[in-house]
This record gives sequence, C-alpha cells and structure tokens, in this order.
Amino acid sequence: MIGTAIAGLVISVASAYESNRQNQAAYREQKKGAEINQAQQNVKAAAERRAQIRQERVRRAQILQASFDTGTAGSSGELGGISSLDSQIGNNMSNINEGATTSNNLFSISQAYAAHKSAAETYGVISSLSSSIGSFALSNTTPKGTPSDSKNTNKTDIFSP
Repeated sequence: MIGTAIAGLVISVASAYESNRQNQAAYREQKKGAEINQAQQNVKAAAERRAQIRQERVRRAQILQASFDTGTAGSSGELGGISSLDSQIGNNMSNINEGATTSNNLFSISQAYAAHKSAAETYGVISSLSSSIGSFALSNTTPKGTPSDSKNTNKTDIFSP
C-alpha cells in the first residue's frame, strides 16, 4: 500500500514537472509567433509610410507643373494646394503611426497575458503537487493511542478473561 502511494507521488511529481516544462515551451512558441507578427506589422506600416510619401511627391509635382503650365507659379492657389498636401500627408502618417502603436500595445498585452497564464498554470501544478504530498503524508500517519500503536501493546486489558 505504501509502495502504491509512493508510486503515485512519483508519477504526480513527474507529471507536474512535465506539465510545467510544456507550459514554458508553449509560452516561448507563442512569444515567437507574436514577435513575428509584430515584425510583419512594422514592415507593413513602413511600406504604408513609403507609399504615402510617394503619393505626396507625385501630387506635389502635379500641382507645381499645373501651376507652371498656367502661369500661376507662386500663386495662392499653388501654395494652398501644397499646404493641403502637407496637411493630408501629416494626417495619413499620424494614422499609420497610431495603427503601429496600437499593434505594439496589443503585442505587449498579449505577451503579458501569456506570461501570467503560464505562471498561473505553474502555480496550479505546484498546488496540486503539494496537495498530493500532503495527502500522502497524512495517509501514512497513525494517531497515538490507537490499537496499532506499538506503545499500547504492553498495557493490560481489564476486561479480557
């Protein structure tokens, strides 16, 4: 009976260790995946910025050319058009940067969640293991004064014939 209890305890310890090891491996893999996703989002945001700059340069050149062709170079119409372009590119870049910041924040939250979940699972395993050890320890103790206590075998029973 004690051998079975010890075997159960050993299996419990081994499974707790393996469970913790697998949780840590899952956390590392999730972190790698999130880092790859984050890098991909950063590349996408950089490409969007470049596209906005390219479009702004084309539009600026079109405004300058049209202004030159019509003989209104340096006019308020040309300056207003260029000013409008500057405002639009600033707004577009701000939106792109805000999206990248949001993505970075979500990445951080995801990592924190995974770390806390992994820690919670580890402590759950520790709790289960300590409960098993406590149950094992309690099952192998016998209260003093019971008939199985070896110190009580020398007493005489006054009711025996």
